[in-house]
Amino acid sequence: MNLFNRLHPQQSSISLKDQVDFLNRLTKLLNHHFTLRRSLEFMLYDPKFSDLAEDLVNRLQQGQSIDQSFRDMNFHPMINAFLYFSSESGHMTEQLIQCHNMLKLRLDFQKKAKDITKYPLILLTFSLVIFFCMSLFLLPIYNETLNSFSEGSSYVWFNLFVSIFQTIIVAGIPLLFVVMIISILIYRRLPIDQQLTVLERAPFIRRIVQLSTTAQFAFHLGAILHNGKTVKSSLLIMSEQTDLRIISHYAKLMLQQLKQGQTLPQSAQDIPLIEPDFKRLIHHSLQQGSLNNDLKAYASIALSSLEERTRKLIMTLQPILYSLLAIMIVIVYVLTLFPMFQLINHL
Repeated sequence: MNLFNRLHPQQSSISLKDQVDFLNRLTKLLNHHFTLRRSLEFMLYDPKFSDLAEDLVNRLQQGQSIDQSFRDMNFHPMINAFLYFSSESGHMTEQLIQCHNMLKLRLDFQKKAKDITKYPLILLTFSLVIFFCMSLFLLPIYNETLNSFSEGSSYVWFNLFVSIFQTIIVAGIPLLFVVMIISILIYRRLPIDQQLTVLERAPFIRRIVQLSTTAQFAFHLGAILHNGKTVKSSLLIMSEQTDLRIISHYAKLMLQQLKQGQTLPQSAQDIPLIEPDFKRLIHHSLQQGSLNNDLKAYASIALSSLEERTRKLIMTLQPILYSLLAIMIVIVYVLTLFPMFQLINHL
């Protein structure tokens, strides 16, 4: 799920759940018209986050910017980016609420995916252990017994099937993990445009990245425009941040197109990981003169679509895992019953 927002997420000592809870409490204080510093000072009385709040307050007192303070403490890149944009849009509370909603969506996805996959994976692992125990200890006994009846030849195909399946598990699964690790390492070394090409071709990931990118792009562009910036100035601000690399890259591409004389809708046409509806919205909103408000409203719609898409993805994972588990159970049953039937037939 780190593909939602950044291609190279920072490792944080603060869990995602704690970051979401911290943002939730911070936004509640900001909604009561506290300033950011006053909100952090108020959180010094929170037993769970007092140390964290104290560290942030000290950094702010030393003159460090709010986004850099969070960045140095290894908060999620999305939080850093939203705080960076809040200094340009002037709507910190709104920015943090949107950030909290997106991070909570990520956290809920991780929790649901873990809950759905936990028990099938445990049962699948247990079935694999049973399979290997039977193939290593029980099948040799069956082989010796059938050979004593001079009927070992009828058992050859079954032994071949067991050997092939063992090889697939022993060699195939570790090889798959090695290939995945190598692929990730290679992917991380690719330039941003090549990384995006990979994401554009990934069947399941592509749609999620597209919705996430569109929701953030629309929200940040609308928020900065709402503060009185021009489109070019807004895109320039978005391109200069380094936390959300996809957003930065696409903002740079659009700026290049605008410098070549294209309109804003035309500059977004060739961006694959932006929703087509977003591109049509820009054209319509420019004609109506309501671009900033429409962008923020569209961001909420895109976030709802992202939530629905992640829910569907989770529901897709569950039957796949249970199908693998069912296949493994059938194999274990066959491994147990087939040799027994062979013995019964020759008694």
